[in-house]
Amino acid sequence: MSGIAEVMFNLGYSVQGSDNASNAQTQRLEALGVKIFKGHCEQNVTNAFVVIVSSAVSKDNLEVQQAKLLGVPVIQRAQMLSELMRLKHSIAISGTHGKTTTTSLIAQLLETGNFDPTVVNGGIINTYKSNAKKGTGAWIVVEADESDGSFTNLFPTICIVTNIDMEHVDHYASYEDLVFAYNQFIHNLPFYGTAILCIDHPMVYELAKTIKDRRIITYGFHEEAMVRAINVRPEVDGVVFDVHINYEEHRFIGKSENIIPFSKHLSNLKLPMLGLHNVQNALSLVAVAQELHITDIVIKEALTSFEGVKRRFTVVGKVEGITVIDDYAHHPAEVQTVIASAKQASPEGRVFAVVQPHRYSRLKFLMDEFAECFNGSDQIFVCPVYAAGEHPLEGINHETLCQKVRQNYALPVNTALSADDLFLKLEGQLKSGDIVLMMGAGDITHWAAQLFTKLESSFCDSTIRTAAVHS
Repeated sequence: MSGIAEVMFNLGYSVQGSDNASNAQTQRLEALGVKIFKGHCEQNVTNAFVVIVSSAVSKDNLEVQQAKLLGVPVIQRAQMLSELMRLKHSIAISGTHGKTTTTSLIAQLLETGNFDPTVVNGGIINTYKSNAKKGTGAWIVVEADESDGSFTNLFPTICIVTNIDMEHVDHYASYEDLVFAYNQFIHNLPFYGTAILCIDHPMVYELAKTIKDRRIITYGFHEEAMVRAINVRPEVDGVVFDVHINYEEHRFIGKSENIIPFSKHLSNLKLPMLGLHNVQNALSLVAVAQELHITDIVIKEALTSFEGVKRRFTVVGKVEGITVIDDYAHHPAEVQTVIASAKQASPEGRVFAVVQPHRYSRLKFLMDEFAECFNGSDQIFVCPVYAAGEHPLEGINHETLCQKVRQNYALPVNTALSADDLFLKLEGQLKSGDIVLMMGAGDITHWAAQLFTKLESSFCDSTIRTAAVHS
């Protein structure tokens, strides 16, 4: 929402918004000159031409009801995003995991190639220090949020699907419903458009085989991928890999006049991010580069200079060799991936995994998966559920998850009720090389900052006491 607001404001529209509490996004918008109301009331929409709502806003919201009473159109976020996309050629990125990082990578590619894109992302791009940017070029890059199904309102020139896992059970009744939505998203492409699909994920692989009337480019580690990563060499600060591109006959589309056969090899691409999942994300950049005829030199420069995304394996700080990491991971697959990245970052160190479940409905549906997603951890902490507006569900809470995790792991598994509680349980056992992973989509990002401050203060006090003893 804040990204759309920023772009529209920079386009010259009068923009205002309402939120229950001030946060980094509302503060950034206020600094630009956008009027932000704290809380919701009828008067806020008196002069509105249109009211745009996120999926978190209910139909009985005061402003929504007042807008309808006044005859003011009330539309979803994706509907306004679709209008912005009509002005330019567009690239829309969707998938259960990796959307935000992939969107940021594609934006970086177009920036490096001097396309000056407009960008609307779901997370803060470190290069921009914002989740949005108004460019003067002919392309717009957007994150397509599948959570409420509204991404089917988008009609991109190029679409990317990173993966498909069962999520957002409050909206999709079944896995089939979710896949159907992605199928519609792909078929929203014009006849001259391209779907770029990661076939490492089984459901995307199966979906790709059903697409007969749209041009598709596949990517991944899969041996059948048209843009394929090989010879991956993990490093402490990132990963180096090669890419083999082969647009020859393949099982998904056979021979096609829409695919011009060619092949080439890119060597020693360096991405300053950890994890094989980020290699997959980077492959989508390579695929887009082929579509836009962007040179290999620009590809390498875009990857090397990528500064990442806020809350995607973000280093909060380091003290005495101990690293605190803040990450948005809130799905079991994401948690497991982030833990693997932490082990890559510090092979000899220990990983203290701290997870804050997000939404009771998600925890209920994925309880068994959450209980098995901590492979590679040395100690596990489960925080209270971040409700995100949901009402509690009987028997679904952090204690329940903690008990189930204990059944699967012969490791210390404890609850952490606050940043203070976590600090007290960690104090005295952390040592150089250890990583504390703070994971979740709620307010655990604030816990991460508080924990690091406490660790810093603790070691500082210890140093002072030691100096006093020796003096």
